[in-house]
Amino acid sequence: MLTPQEYFWSSLLFLLIFGAVLYVVDRVFGVAVKRWFWSLTHDKRTRLPKDEEQGFIYRRHARSRFNVALVIMVIETALSIAVFRYNPLLEILSAVLDLPVLMIGFYLGPLLDMAFGHVDRGLDRIENLEERIDSGKTTLSGEVTGAFRNAGTRVRETVYPDSKSKEPQEPSADKSPEKPGQEEPDPKTSFDDFIGRKK
Repeated sequence: MLTPQEYFWSSLLFLLIFGAVLYVVDRVFGVAVKRWFWSLTHDKRTRLPKDEEQGFIYRRHARSRFNVALVIMVIETALSIAVFRYNPLLEILSAVLDLPVLMIGFYLGPLLDMAFGHVDRGLDRIENLEERIDSGKTTLSGEVTGAFRNAGTRVRETVYPDSKSKEPQEPSADKSPEKPGQEEPDPKTSFDDFIGRKK
């Protein structure tokens, strides 16, 4: 049995997660549902452009998101009072506190959506690796060795950035080539000329 304080904090955490999940669900399904609903309630001249992707929460301004959160809290409060026989005054006060938390969950939705995207791309890479191993194009040990080698190279380049191998530079084009038959002067003769020593 949860204490009132534990119930309060667990409810806030649930609303944060619920708001973020609603954002992702609205991005995936809400855009098509809104376009269908808009086509039913508007004529052809005022239909949404084909390239416009907006849901009820996804890519909407704060006022629209607030209206969605308000509708959700009104439905939740009405069900709690009518079905579960909760205290109406406490439920109304709770809804006032829960409303901004649900709004924050809406704004945390893109982070959750990004995390789902990384997981999806990671699963695609694993499936691609499985297909390559099954077809005999690579082996698991080879992929693991290559991954460790690449990781070691990146760490070494990060810790010692000056140790990167530099490509040999081609000789500059503005350097005049040495004239044929021109010999370098004798070092002893150059030194004697420098100090003024006569031969």
